[in-house]
Amino acid sequence: MKENTKFNLSTLLFVVLVGTFIGSLAASRSGNIDIFSHYLVNGGFLADNHNFFSGFTNALYSSALTLIVLMFCGFCAISQPIIFLTLLSRGFSLGAGIATTYLKYDTRGVFLTVTLILPFALMSSAVIVLAARESFSLSKIFADFAFKSTQQKLEIKLYFIKFAVLFVLMLIAVIIQGCLCIVVK
Repeated sequence: MKENTKFNLSTLLFVVLVGTFIGSLAASRSGNIDIFSHYLVNGGFLADNHNFFSGFTNALYSSALTLIVLMFCGFCAISQPIIFLTLLSRGFSLGAGIATTYLKYDTRGVFLTVTLILPFALMSSAVIVLAARESFSLSKIFADFAFKSTQQKLEIKLYFIKFAVLFVLMLIAVIIQGCLCIVVK
């Protein structure tokens, strides 16, 4: 792995962690749990009903939408701010979801966080950070082509293969999330 790739991954992971901190701070300071409760469901971190289908569909919807946004951002020369905002939003959803779980379920919130939220959050965040890195790479090639007039080889087929693998990894994480919703009630 190249040294600059490691830096990019750590920077992208840092953006997710900053979003998580902001989301947890906002949810814990708001005083109104209901405002942030939808981050649990919409972020795919916790299901409305504790069944496989509910957990699977909630997690799949948010994760697939995030991956699709990141995939299309790679084709735009000026999409780097959107990629950062996507990562920040994902972190915000996670932080708000965890804080809301603690506030809503008290001591059971710790158990729900460790068993339901964190496993999926870690797996999906890793996939999303890798997708963001790929999106940044292709976006940079387009930006260099547009603004610096450099000639770089575009490997669109490889880009789609990488995203197909990332979608499969996300699908595995979503299936695990669905199964965890059955086990933990």
